[in-house]
Amino acid sequence: MHRFIIVLLFILVAARGTGSSSTAAARNLSLTSTTHLIHAGQRPEPVFADPAHHRVYIGYEHSGDVAVIDDRTDQVLKTIRTGKEVEDLAFDAEANRLYVANRTSNSVSVIDTRGLRLVRSISTPGPAGMAVDPALKHLYVASARAIAVIDTQSGRRLFLAATPGSPQAAGVDPATHEVFIALQKANALLVMDGSSFKTITTIPVGQLPVHPIRIDSRRHRVYVVNSGSSSLSVINSRTLRVVQRIPTGAHPEGLWIEPSTHRAFVSNEGDPGTDKNHGHTVSVIDLRSGRTIATLPTLLGPDGVAYDRAAGKVYAADENSGAVSVVTF
Repeated sequence: MHRFIIVLLFILVAARGTGSSSTAAARNLSLTSTTHLIHAGQRPEPVFADPAHHRVYIGYEHSGDVAVIDDRTDQVLKTIRTGKEVEDLAFDAEANRLYVANRTSNSVSVIDTRGLRLVRSISTPGPAGMAVDPALKHLYVASARAIAVIDTQSGRRLFLAATPGSPQAAGVDPATHEVFIALQKANALLVMDGSSFKTITTIPVGQLPVHPIRIDSRRHRVYVVNSGSSSLSVINSRTLRVVQRIPTGAHPEGLWIEPSTHRAFVSNEGDPGTDKNHGHTVSVIDLRSGRTIATLPTLLGPDGVAYDRAAGKVYAADENSGAVSVVTF
């Protein structure tokens, strides 16, 4: 009983010391976190976590490959050569396929995630952002001038349309098969029917929306970060309207949504659209309150970010530093 009282008093004192503000929470969480680095290539950009199989995939711009990391040891299992300037990663868990957008190689690489081997390269002009619909077996690709739809079984292109506004990112709701394309110069999301490829509507968001677009189909929410206006736009996928605008750090670039904890992880690169980045943090945002509850330290220029719930780790690709920060908290 005495031990219980002592523990309870310690918790109360600690809570009073940290306070209830978001700033105090951020300071407390950052101080109790631990960070180490992964060096596996040159200029890391996109990151994708597959906690079900204890793997993290990291794409590299200069070295043109994808590193496969074991989230239990953070050791490199394999490095797979794909193409130049890896921009985005899209994962199909049902087919065990990872799609890799190689922007300056004008191709999409297809990796078998069971055998960790390259199985196909699909010619696609300037791919930037991607999204895959496992049910329709469609891969949606946004490039600087067009939107392409690729059949994932044959690798054949089903649809290609020139689109104004500089398509930058793609996301798909597997429940409704609606596709969301970020038009960077138009500061909007184009919504397209994933089966007929017809445009449904256009939704204004913030300035310079960037990839990746994340979707929580169970809660009918679409998320996109806006690098120019330093914000996170939340769209209701049923009404196709913006329902929330959440401030982020300076000029965000990467985004990961963890539905189980109602959290968003946003990497703050620090510069909109160039490589002169000065950011060095990842914001952890409570999506229910819209508040930043933690600010995690990284190296210079965090780009892609992912949270691996199995390992309890945040992976942030520090583009300017040539490393991946791994933050455990």
